[in-house]
Amino acid sequence: MRNRVAVRMILSFMIIISMAFAVNISVNAKESSSSVISVIGDSISTHEDCNSIWSAYGDNSLINLPVSQTYWGRYIDVLGGNLGINNSIGCSRVCDNGTTQIINRDLFIPMCDIERIDSLDDNGNPAEIIIFGGTNDIANGVTVEEFEEGYRVLLNSIRDKYSESNVICVTPYPFVTYDGISFGLSEIRPYVDVIYRVAFEYNYQVIDITSTIDYVNDTIDKVHPNYQGHLKIFNKLMESKITMPSAEYSGVITNEYGTWMCKNGHIDMNYNGEYDVEGAIGIFRCGYLDTQVNGMYCYNGEWQYVESGIVNNNYTGMACNGLGWWYYTNGNIDWGYTGEGENILGRWYYENGRINWNANGMVWAGEQWRVVNNGHIDTNYTGMACFIDDWRYFENGSLDWRYTGEGENILGKWYYENGTINWMANGMIWTGEQWRVANNGHIDTNYTGMACFINDWRFFFNGQLDLNYTGMACFINDWRYFKNGLLDWGYTGEGENMFGKWYYENGKINWNANGIIWTGIQWRLVSAGYIVQ
Repeated sequence: MRNRVAVRMILSFMIIISMAFAVNISVNAKESSSSVISVIGDSISTHEDCNSIWSAYGDNSLINLPVSQTYWGRYIDVLGGNLGINNSIGCSRVCDNGTTQIINRDLFIPMCDIERIDSLDDNGNPAEIIIFGGTNDIANGVTVEEFEEGYRVLLNSIRDKYSESNVICVTPYPFVTYDGISFGLSEIRPYVDVIYRVAFEYNYQVIDITSTIDYVNDTIDKVHPNYQGHLKIFNKLMESKITMPSAEYSGVITNEYGTWMCKNGHIDMNYNGEYDVEGAIGIFRCGYLDTQVNGMYCYNGEWQYVESGIVNNNYTGMACNGLGWWYYTNGNIDWGYTGEGENILGRWYYENGRINWNANGMVWAGEQWRVVNNGHIDTNYTGMACFIDDWRYFENGSLDWRYTGEGENILGKWYYENGTINWMANGMIWTGEQWRVANNGHIDTNYTGMACFINDWRFFFNGQLDLNYTGMACFINDWRYFKNGLLDWGYTGEGENMFGKWYYENGKINWNANGIIWTGIQWRLVSAGYIVQ
C-alpha cells in the first residue's frame, strides 16, 4: 500500500507542472447582478485571466478556454451573478494528509485550510459557494477515512462562516493520470459516497458528475475538462433549476436561465445539433441552447449565421470562419456576391462571396469604383489608380469624374481632365493651380525652356512658369529672347547663352547678320549673328 501511495504521489507531482491554480480571484460580471458566487477547488476550476499561476485554462495555458466557457463562468452568467472569489489551486486536495510540500507551499494548501475558506467573501458575502475537489486526494492515495475527515472540516468551517450561503458540492469523476494509472468508477465511488454522506449531514446540495464526464471525449488530457466537459458540468449544475413536466418528458425546456433539450426527465447531454425553438432554429450543444455560439456555424455541410445560439435567416453582412471572411445575404453565404463588406477593421472587396485578398488597384465594387490594397478598400484614398492600361483619379475613396489637375504615380506627374489622364495634352497647360509643361499627358517637373501657349510663348524653369526671366531661350534649333517671362517679339539687341553673345532682331537671332552692327547698346562686330568679342 505504501509503495502504491508513493507511486501515486510521484505521479501526481508530475501532473503539477500542467495543473494550475488561482487564488483570490474576481472577474467581470453583469453590472445588474446582485448575487455573489464563490468557488473553491483544484486545477479543474482555475483560469489564467483570474490571476492564476500555471493555470490549466486560458490562452497560454494547457487548455485555450475563456472564462465564459468554464462551468462556473457559464453558471454565474446565466444566474446573473457576480464572481466573488475563485480560490482554486492546482494540485490541491480537500484534506491535508501531511505529504511533504515541494515547489511552492501554495500548491499544497488544502481546501479545508481556514485561510482559503476565509477568502471566499473577500468580494462580498457569497450567496452560493461551489466546492469542486477530491481528484487530487484520490490520485495521491489519501485514504477514504482521511478524505472524510478533511471534507467534514471543510464543510463545517464553511457552515460556521457562511451559514446563509447555498453550498453546492460537485463530485470527482473517473480520470487517468499522466502515467496511465486509471481511477474508474469503482475507485472513486467510496470518495463520492463520502461527499454525499457529509454534504447531507449539513443539508448541502450534491452534483454528481461521476457518470456525466467521459474522460476520453470530455477532457483534454483524461483529467481536465474540455469545452464539452465544462458544458456538461454546467448542465448538471443547472438541472436542479429545471422543472420537468414529468419524469418521462422529452423535448425542449425553457426557463429564465436558458433552454435545454431533455430526454426522459433529464438534460440530454448527447444532443448536438439544431432544433426548432419557438419558430427559430437553435444550436444545441450537449443538450444546451448555447448562447455563446455566434457567427458562422456549419451544420449538414452548410454554413449558417448564428446570433446567441439562434440561426438568423435575415442576416446580411460579413462573417468569419477559419477559412476566411464571407458575405451573407438573408442568412446564407451569397456565392454570387461581388461588392463591398464592412467589419470593425474597415471595408473589404468581395468576389464570389469571399474577400479577394489578391485584389489591388482599381476595382468595380458592385456599385462604384474603389481603390483596393490586398482586398482592403481605402475609403480615404486620394490620388491616381490604375485601370487596365489607363489611370483614373480618386478623392476620398471615390472616383472623381470631374477632377482636372495633377496626379502622381511611380512614373511621375500627369495631367488629368475629367478624372482621367489626357494623353493628348502637350505644351503649356493650366492644371487648376499652376501652369505646367506636358508631353502626351506627362508633366515635366524638370522642364526649363520655352513653352507654347495658344499663339504665344512662355518661359519655364524646373517645371515652373518663370515670369521674371529675361534672356535667351532655345526653341528647336533656334533661339528666342524673353523679357519678364514673355517672348519679346520686338527685341533688337544682344543676348547671351552658354555659347557666347548673339545679335537679335525682332526677338530672334539674326543668323544673316555680318559686319559692324549697332546692337542698341554699342557697335559690334558680328559674324552670322555671333558677336565677336
